[in-house]
Amino acid sequence: MRLKIGLSQNDIAYVLGVNPAEVCKMEARHRLPSVAQIIALEMVYGASAQYLLSELQHIVRQKTLRRAHERMAGLKGQKSPRGAARNQALQQVIERLHH
Repeated sequence: MRLKIGLSQNDIAYVLGVNPAEVCKMEARHRLPSVAQIIALEMVYGASAQYLLSELQHIVRQKTLRRAHERMAGLKGQKSPRGAARNQALQQVIERLHH
């Protein structure tokens, strides 16, 4: 999107008040922008916040799903009622993320 309007990462970084490395991380999907940054990007790019958020929703869903699976794997050996309840809750989270 940035390239379509002819701006550099430095330009976006300056407008957002961050260093260019942060913009690089956002574009590589290693860092999510804050709400204020999404609003600023909406104005800079002329794209709706809904469009920008829909792009982010996919990223967040994948990261959350991965972390939920990792947490479940970490709890696998727990046989206590509390551990079983946490595993069940994580399984429900994973099911919601798949829908």
